[in-house]
Amino acid sequence: VLPGLESSASVIRMAQEYFLPVADRFPGLLKWGLKMDPDGLQAKAAAFFIRKQIATMGQQFILGETPSKALPALRKIRKSGRAFTVDLLGEACLSEEEAAVYRDRYVELIHELGKATFAPIMPEHPGDANPINVSVKLSALSSHTKPILGTKAVASLAPSLRAIFKAARQYGGFVYVDMESYAKREIVLET
Repeated sequence: VLPGLESSASVIRMAQEYFLPVADRFPGLLKWGLKMDPDGLQAKAAAFFIRKQIATMGQQFILGETPSKALPALRKIRKSGRAFTVDLLGEACLSEEEAAVYRDRYVELIHELGKATFAPIMPEHPGDANPINVSVKLSALSSHTKPILGTKAVASLAPSLRAIFKAARQYGGFVYVDMESYAKREIVLET
């Protein structure tokens, strides 16, 4: 949401909408920004602070705009003795063309990770031999994932998921399918 907001007032309103119900859990300065008038004189300073805090937090989870740009951060994670699973930004798609783009991005991610080299965490441990761990959101692979569609949803998802599994198998990688919501659990499990 944040990158699309242009005015300080819209940043304050967005922060209030998302975070005001839990404002008591935030440090003083952020709490101050949540309680101010979005159209007030201090809104610009608070909006700057909010943008900076969210960007800092985002850098912990968003490692790169492309798989190749994320590789240095992923290597650093492995070198520090930690494992990872990689996910693509994005959620439900609105068209089958968009779904095909997501499928291709997942396959590209797997190929990029498969060609890369990573430091071992636990040498000679069979689970450590391959750091390719990709988390997939099925709602990104079809615009037909509504629970009411049942077997039709499964049929639209299966070919894309199969392509992702095939790419992962090529490198001995792992694919985790996100259980996105309780409402879609049957579609996820059936697929």
